[in-house]
Amino acid sequence: MKKVHLFMALLTIGLVVSVAGVVQAQELPMQPDLKSDPGVDPGAAYYTCTVVSAGPYYNGAVYVGLNGTFGQNLFTAYPQAQKEMLATALSAIAAGKKVYALLQGNYVYCILMIN
Repeated sequence: MKKVHLFMALLTIGLVVSVAGVVQAQELPMQPDLKSDPGVDPGAAYYTCTVVSAGPYYNGAVYVGLNGTFGQNLFTAYPQAQKEMLATALSAIAAGKKVYALLQGNYVYCILMIN
């Protein structure tokens, strides 16, 4: 029964994202204004990426492997949103969707599933 609920949740997410995914990442009408957050490096930039891996590490950190114009790298999820980014990253993998990620250095501050 739990597998059916998870599948339905992923299917629902995929359908919602498919409708929103028609808009190209660079043309998103509303980008989250995370750059004004004091914890986010001002040099952070948004990239369209494919999630290649995601998961927790023994020390409590969450790592997300992303592939984009920068190549393929492993990023540490921003501590204040680790669970949400892990959920989004795993959903993107399961649904075969790309993400729009706010990256700086080895940190990922935000992940939005787009297409």
